[in-house]
Amino acid sequence: MIELVRQAFAGILEREGISEYAVLVMPLSFYAEPHVLMANAIAPRQKLVLFVDGSETTESLQRVLTHLEGDLAARTEVLDLARYEQAGLAEMLCSLTGSACGRILVDVTGHKKSTAVRLTMAAMRMESVDLAYLDGRGIKDHIPGSAAPRPGTERILFWSGRDRREAREQSVSLVENECITVSSRGGTAFAVRVRKGISHIEAVVPRAPLEPILARIGNPACSRSELLACGHRFHEHLIPPELRAEIGLALSGRDITFVCSDQDAADLPFEFLVHQGSFLGEQTPVRRILPADTPGSGRSRAVTTRRMLILEGAGPGGWYPAATREVRDLAALAQSFGIPVTVMRGAFIEEVLLQARQHGILHYVGHGDTRGVFLADGILEPGVVEGLTGMAGFVFLNACESGSSRMAGAMLAAGTQTCIGARQVIRDGLASQGVIAMYRRLFETADVLAAAMELVTEDAVVPYRIWGSRWLGREDTRGEPSG
Repeated sequence: MIELVRQAFAGILEREGISEYAVLVMPLSFYAEPHVLMANAIAPRQKLVLFVDGSETTESLQRVLTHLEGDLAARTEVLDLARYEQAGLAEMLCSLTGSACGRILVDVTGHKKSTAVRLTMAAMRMESVDLAYLDGRGIKDHIPGSAAPRPGTERILFWSGRDRREAREQSVSLVENECITVSSRGGTAFAVRVRKGISHIEAVVPRAPLEPILARIGNPACSRSELLACGHRFHEHLIPPELRAEIGLALSGRDITFVCSDQDAADLPFEFLVHQGSFLGEQTPVRRILPADTPGSGRSRAVTTRRMLILEGAGPGGWYPAATREVRDLAALAQSFGIPVTVMRGAFIEEVLLQARQHGILHYVGHGDTRGVFLADGILEPGVVEGLTGMAGFVFLNACESGSSRMAGAMLAAGTQTCIGARQVIRDGLASQGVIAMYRRLFETADVLAAAMELVTEDAVVPYRIWGSRWLGREDTRGEPSG
């Protein structure tokens, strides 16, 4: 259960652009279990503040202190809630915000409603204080004062201090992310691994039978019916019989993440796996991540300033009319959401690299091939990007063959958290379909995977690949807008 809580909070923090909490404030209730879960899952960097409320929570306090992980118990401060009037609670939180090196989380899980209200009121007007609540029967059959959970579910409720005025509630269910791990084995085979119960099972499949199928899927002239036939064969060869039951469960109506050990595995066209008669990429969002982008990698989380750079690049035959329209419409959309926009047409490589590190969202539309994307003075290749730092947090390369593992890997290594690119050659005009709808949904929800489903159209069979993080960050820590 604690891994599910950690996983849920990892998603919240990723969306909020928060790396960690400095302080966790937690009033104790009669039951210790939810408090132990939350304290160990959040693991505040500076200290844990526990409020006891009379003698009824004394036993709970001892159980919590006994089960804290690492040195968290040594960094715990215990306070008597009865000693604090409303003004005193506000003063205490205000004092914490002054001394904390980072954000503060107030967790009101399991406590009586009056205490939750008091702490919520005390946190008013404190932008650096967030609120959370662990709700669910799976934690304890009954937690006094908790809202009635939905049957059979557990969730985290979260309120950001930045949204105190609107008090928007975020609800994140505690469910396992469905991850399928794929790794190459010496260029001759692939290992496929999936969860089964509390353990995992793995199978090794030879590469040779896949080669003609992958070549056919990668052919832009391949018709939809041919692609479906190839997708069936791809599924049969990549997913051996001993894995099909578990992978079938993993693919059933959930967002799918493929954890790829290397670029060779990452370039497999997972979107074309045929599941229940149609392409996986048309049923549910599919994303790829490399080991460096997993929560345990230690890579710092990006912050994506809501400042957008739109690049238009020409091809060998000149400018694309559809690309020009896309730039115009996308700039207008971003500005309607209050997002400052810089538009560059025919820019040079060095100025693009500079501007890309001063904006949080980068959209390129133009010409590309297996080497990279075309700019005024040459091709922006993966090798130029991968040695950089501070690259825009969200990058969409709307150009032919821009979704390769080399380009996406270079962008992620340079600091990008989400990269979207085309899997193969795409026609002018077709490349623009769904882009504006995708960005509208992204600006409304910050959910990359949900927004990317707008890119699936009848005229194009899963034309794009998604790499990296699911969420568009919200924190603005970059410099002033460039001229």
